[in-house]
Amino acid sequence: MIFLVPIAYIGASYYNGQDGLENIKNLIGIGKSETPAATRDAATNPKGLAKLEERITQLNQRITELELKNGELESQLEQKDQEMVELKSRLMKCK
Repeated sequence: MIFLVPIAYIGASYYNGQDGLENIKNLIGIGKSETPAATRDAATNPKGLAKLEERITQLNQRITELELKNGELESQLEQKDQEMVELKSRLMKCK
């Protein structure tokens, strides 16, 4: 009975399209992390909120820098492609 009931529950959960093992873990409380609570505390704490906003600002600046660098690299690539086409045409003329 100890083995049959959990197996039947897992089977019924899978039959209904649910994750039976995850349901059992949630019922027992296995694998619960404390990260969401810590995030909530930081969001309600003014200092934590200020740190999060500062981090968002830093990340947005980094995104802008990377977008600029990406644009520069794309233009360099286009220049190199044009140089290759020109060199290939010169090579074909020499043959």
